[in-house]
Amino acid sequence: MKLKRSNTDLDRSEHSEVQFQYLSKMYCQNPWAKQCQASQLAKMRLLRSQKHRFLLLENLTHCYHYPSVLDLKMGTRHYGDDASEHKRRRQKAKSLESTSSTIAVRLGGMQVFDQKTKTYTCYDKYYGRALSVRGFEESIVQFFNNGIAIRTDLIKLVKERLEELNRVISDSPGYRFYSSSLLIIYEGDAYANQSPLIDVRMIDFGHSTCRNFEEDPQHVGPDGGYLQGVNSLIQIMRHILGEKCCCQT
Repeated sequence: MKLKRSNTDLDRSEHSEVQFQYLSKMYCQNPWAKQCQASQLAKMRLLRSQKHRFLLLENLTHCYHYPSVLDLKMGTRHYGDDASEHKRRRQKAKSLESTSSTIAVRLGGMQVFDQKTKTYTCYDKYYGRALSVRGFEESIVQFFNNGIAIRTDLIKLVKERLEELNRVISDSPGYRFYSSSLLIIYEGDAYANQSPLIDVRMIDFGHSTCRNFEEDPQHVGPDGGYLQGVNSLIQIMRHILGEKCCCQT
């Protein structure tokens, strides 16, 4: 399997060890995952005599046949309260050079299933950092384009989830979700389910804090940076749906 990760299709090579259509669904979703997992398992086999500790994670795509997945880095601040000065400077520079500084959200990664060609296109975080605000909105449109049509039905559902999330975050004083992400998933195969299958999840809470963590710095009010990012997404969804023009150049 030949895999081009950024801004290209996943190509089926004549030198593939296994034909693409016979790969397990878990791996044909994104062959890059297969490569990473195989590498990690190989390392573990060399250390069989040692004990390992693992985090048990939920596979949010387990109920999807061909998931299209969008990872969005939320907010304007992407470091925790305990970050070193070097890391703070580095993360601030990344934000200033990306859409994080203007609309408080940037593309962290994306895979889109094409209903017509039955292939995925993948984009990485470096692609996301280079996007302008207009380019970011165009990427959102591309995410909901299944190769046949732009799924406005899904955009409406995601917008509703974002509006509910906005209300919840607004009513959560003291919480900070630094460096966290928002994951949007939908079923890429439009014929796999009678009703649209989507999910919108907050993920990656390694640097998050709340006022109940007494040893952490105490913050007043809701997370303004996160709310700005959520509101930017809502406005972009409205713009795509023709409800309201919001996009900057």
